[in-house]
Amino acid sequence: MWGPRRSALRRLVAGGAAEGAGGPGARRRSALPGARRTLRGHGSRRPGAVPGLARHASLRGRTGGDPGHASRRGDPAGLRPDADPARRSRAGPGGDGRRAHARRLRGAVRHPARPTGEVRRPPLADLGRGRHQRPAGRAGPRRRSVTMPRSFLLLAIAVLLAPCLSRAAEAPAGRTLRVGAEQRFKAPSAAAAVAQDGDTIEIEAGTYPGDVAVWSADGLVIRGVDGVAHLDARGKSAQQKAIWVIRGADTTVEHVEFSGCRVPDKNGAGIRQEGRGLVVRHCLFHDNENGILTGADSQSDVLVEQSEFHHNGAGDGYSHNLYIGRVRSFTLRFCSSHHARTGHLVKSRAQASSILYNRLMDEADGTSSYVIDLPDGGRSVIVGNIIQHGPRAENGLAVSYGAEGAKNDLQELFVVNNTCVNERAAAGSFVRVTGKPTVRVVNNIVVGTTTVLAGGGETTNNLVGPNPGFVDAARYDYRLTRHSKAVGAGVDSGRAGDVSLEPRYYYRDPVAGTPRPAGEKLNIGACPAGGK
Repeated sequence: MWGPRRSALRRLVAGGAAEGAGGPGARRRSALPGARRTLRGHGSRRPGAVPGLARHASLRGRTGGDPGHASRRGDPAGLRPDADPARRSRAGPGGDGRRAHARRLRGAVRHPARPTGEVRRPPLADLGRGRHQRPAGRAGPRRRSVTMPRSFLLLAIAVLLAPCLSRAAEAPAGRTLRVGAEQRFKAPSAAAAVAQDGDTIEIEAGTYPGDVAVWSADGLVIRGVDGVAHLDARGKSAQQKAIWVIRGADTTVEHVEFSGCRVPDKNGAGIRQEGRGLVVRHCLFHDNENGILTGADSQSDVLVEQSEFHHNGAGDGYSHNLYIGRVRSFTLRFCSSHHARTGHLVKSRAQASSILYNRLMDEADGTSSYVIDLPDGGRSVIVGNIIQHGPRAENGLAVSYGAEGAKNDLQELFVVNNTCVNERAAAGSFVRVTGKPTVRVVNNIVVGTTTVLAGGGETTNNLVGPNPGFVDAARYDYRLTRHSKAVGAGVDSGRAGDVSLEPRYYYRDPVAGTPRPAGEKLNIGACPAGGK
């Protein structure tokens, strides 16, 4: 469990992976001002009250009350059939007949210049304009149009929107595309060419030699099923960038192995992320020039968990097992990164980096440079990691912070409850900071000829010196014996903002985590007590 191995993840997955109310005329004082003036000429005492209307044959049945009065109460046409009965009764004698005629004449326009009181219905093409267009040179009074009834507007809107709503209801919620030797899609690249937003792509276990792809849809879930799907690039790449170039947003990749990518600029990656938002879990990246290489989207969040990275790098020191650009946040947890070819085991330029409960090692023959490189600073939390520098490591520095300047807004580093073993003969440093960030280094075990902190900062309750009582250091088993002075000797490490820095898990091989037992006293270092 704790001994040397090339691919812990391969053993893990082999067993399975499996318009508003009131209408357009509501802004006018009266929808029918001409009609209102005519009614006042026949003895109207107040808006909406026309005593003796039934005695005037020329007006009987042509209008009922003042439309402008009703318009101010939310009835644009002034003829709403469900208007307040008490209000309608104030219209004077003959109200029933007027109401019946008024309903038949809803929306009509009375022209006061016509002595006979002739009523014309406005042309259909002019509905909703508010005013008719008078032909050039034609004399006579300006015509008035009536506001459309609210019910007509609602019906028209419903008719116009119906096709859109129908298409939205018929849109697929996301398909499942199956990739395999006996499936419609024989290779992942074939599925990538037709994938749509929200699709799930299931890739049957097996090797897909030389197959590379560009994924452009958003919200994809791409996963190996019945084991690991191995993308063996054999020197090929998509767009001379990576085995998979992921352009879509919010992509999840699970149970896939990436190997063998080479490109002319020596940055060939297993995954090149160009979209916004990426989750990678239960994946294996090896023998590429970069394991994962992301862009610099300041709104992107990247989570990598329960995955393994080894033997990535072009050997030039500029390519790494894992290289995260200046994204918003990066979280690496329950992962193993080892044997980078000269490059770093983990490199992140993220505004916020959380490196939690991982196994980061060279073992006997690894030649990595830094274990963790945070060149732009940022809020960085490093908790619960097992860190080992082998005798052949290119550099004696485990954690480098801010070496290229304080480019991120926050400059805070918290290094808590890690176990760091340096097996290089030359002296080195556990943590080195550049600039003047806030630094707190608490509850760490530091073994070997190593300085705990180079640069300014706070160091508290770190155990420095020879083997403090590991179960089997020769086999990289850094659990504590029961009698180790590190057992139960941890102290409160405080908070990073609103987040507690107290460790909640232990790393467990292969690529997993074990919760700390409830009530257990806090140890120094990253490992539990597990031996005699």
